[in-house]
Amino acid sequence: MVRLPTAFSLRLAAILAAAVVLAEIAEEGFKLVWPAASPVVSQGLHILFVAAAVAALVETGVVRRLRRALAQQQEAESRYRLLFDESPVLCCLTRDDTGRPVVVDANRAFCLAVGLDHDRVVGQFLDRFYDEASRRELLEEGGYRRALEGTFTEEPRTLIASDGRAIPTVLRARPLSDSDGRVWGTLAVYVDLTERLRAEESLARLHAAVENAGEMVVLTDPQGRITYVNPAFEVASGWPREEALGRTMVELLGPGEHPGADQEAMRRTLAQGHTWKGSFVRRRKGGGRFEVEATISPIRDRGDRVRGYVAIERDVTRERRLERTLRRARRLETLGQLAGAVAHDFNNFLTVILGQAEILERNPELPAGDKDRVDRIREAAERAADLTSQLLAFGRRQPVHPRVVGLNDLVRNHQKMVRKLVGEAVRVEVSLDPDAGLVRVDPTRFAQVLLNLAANARDAMPGGGTLAIRTGRAQSREGPPEAVLTVVDTGIGMDEETRGQIFEPFFTTKGPDRGTGLGLATVYGIVAQAGGCIEVNSGPGQGARFEIRLPAVDEAEHESDGPEIPSQDVPRGKGQRILLVDDDPAVGQVAAETLEGLGYRVVRADGPGEALLAAEGEGWAIDLLLTDVRMPLMDGVTLASRLSERKPGLPVVFMSGHTGGQELAPGSVFVAKPFRSAALARAVQRALQGAGKTSQGTTALTAPPETSDRSRPG
Repeated sequence: MVRLPTAFSLRLAAILAAAVVLAEIAEEGFKLVWPAASPVVSQGLHILFVAAAVAALVETGVVRRLRRALAQQQEAESRYRLLFDESPVLCCLTRDDTGRPVVVDANRAFCLAVGLDHDRVVGQFLDRFYDEASRRELLEEGGYRRALEGTFTEEPRTLIASDGRAIPTVLRARPLSDSDGRVWGTLAVYVDLTERLRAEESLARLHAAVENAGEMVVLTDPQGRITYVNPAFEVASGWPREEALGRTMVELLGPGEHPGADQEAMRRTLAQGHTWKGSFVRRRKGGGRFEVEATISPIRDRGDRVRGYVAIERDVTRERRLERTLRRARRLETLGQLAGAVAHDFNNFLTVILGQAEILERNPELPAGDKDRVDRIREAAERAADLTSQLLAFGRRQPVHPRVVGLNDLVRNHQKMVRKLVGEAVRVEVSLDPDAGLVRVDPTRFAQVLLNLAANARDAMPGGGTLAIRTGRAQSREGPPEAVLTVVDTGIGMDEETRGQIFEPFFTTKGPDRGTGLGLATVYGIVAQAGGCIEVNSGPGQGARFEIRLPAVDEAEHESDGPEIPSQDVPRGKGQRILLVDDDPAVGQVAAETLEGLGYRVVRADGPGEALLAAEGEGWAIDLLLTDVRMPLMDGVTLASRLSERKPGLPVVFMSGHTGGQELAPGSVFVAKPFRSAALARAVQRALQGAGKTSQGTTALTAPPETSDRSRPG
């Protein structure tokens, strides 16, 4: 079959059409006369002329319009193809093949997504690129049928690439029709959701992290109005999210105090678009304060304009409290070390002063005026000894003799003394819980706790009031039960700053002539030495509440003999030989004179070396060893051990003002310097009678070092 050029075909069609028209004219009798020509020739020429004219008109008009229309159609098809291929969304055309779509065309994005060339995509069934769920929705659940009917709107579909990778998409489909309106297929447009889902997942993780963060996160607009707060902010501040939104931080939490920071400097830093770091003291909803460390940064848009601020704040209230407690404990430890360093020598001096005063008092020829002077010397020495004892107590270096006693018994034994101490203006209410239980404490030392707290309460109620003393039992946070002693007064109370310093030595709110500032420091040391802790609650005008928690002791550990009550009688010796060892000659002399005055024979030694030689010189006929604990070259415990090797069962009495953590040898007795002659006599008598022997081997002179924060006041 011969194909004619398009232009020639159009011209020929136009000429034929013109000829038909002219033929019609001829039939109507329209005639043209040509000179010198036959009628037939004239009519033929006429027809050719008209045909040529019509052809010319067609050539210059209709054909040109037809050419233009074809060119425009080709251009439109080219633009469509370009848009189709370059579209970022995934597109394909399908043809209905008995209810199953076949791909007749696909753009570049679709081919790249599924990982196949265009030729390998075209001709494939569309469901070949679907996962199982999408294939079921396409074929079995009427997805393709709805697309052909034009009722399909938008549904999720998952495409499967050639490498098995799943591509989450959203599908939009519409039917395609021919010129007669018959639907022959669909246009399917897929929007790839991979990046969007990845961004949403990342945003969800970020949101979850912020929501569950321990730090407070606050977002504000440029004017400082809150647009978001996380749960940590709600917990720390007490403000629920719905009440915080739209308000400023100043409205909610106050302007914020800046310890060590300049608030104006913060504003300048933020106004310049920089990040500010510092600390605040915030107010909680309903009262109370909390400390935070804050980082505030501007939030910028793509144009580098500040669109708001993000504040990340961390509640450091507990950390700051622990830091202050640690600093206080370190100060106490330092002062305790200082007290321990000087206590030994200081107590030696006081031992000499008290001993000589007692020797003078026993002189029947002492004039009455001199006797008064000796009394004042002794009283001053005793007050100095009490001060030294308090210093050692708060430093936990005071020798203790713990016993298992009932907490209620401790209160009962000193109830009368408390009433007498506070005076008639203060009403004392005592409530003892029968289940309070037993504790292991030094009864004599623990009496100071109750008396010091009572004296403190009395001074806080100058116009009178009520002092309540209660016992009870509680379960500690760690698990073991605790015995609880609570002392409550209705006095003037304390502010937060005062409350944070009350256990520091020499801190006092009283006048310079009304106390040393060691009362509560002593309480702190004694309680800590017993393994307990103190919690204090107070406010201005609200009185004070001291709660002392001590480890409860099992009933099986109770010692039935009860606390020792010192006798007022001074026992005397019967010529027993005592080896007296002290590196301070003055102490040795006064102790020797005291013992000899009580009927003992004394062999003196100024140090451990002399003591060993003296014992050997006496043929080891020694009935008792009385030795200082802390001595150069060899301590008293080691000396007692060396002597016991040669003389097993030798009774030992240790004496010291500060033991330095030494432990007593089995069967030994301890007397604290400075001692009165009666205390020394009773200690010697107990040792000689074997009353100091224990079934537990050694007895600690001092409490073990702290192993937890339970010994720190709350």
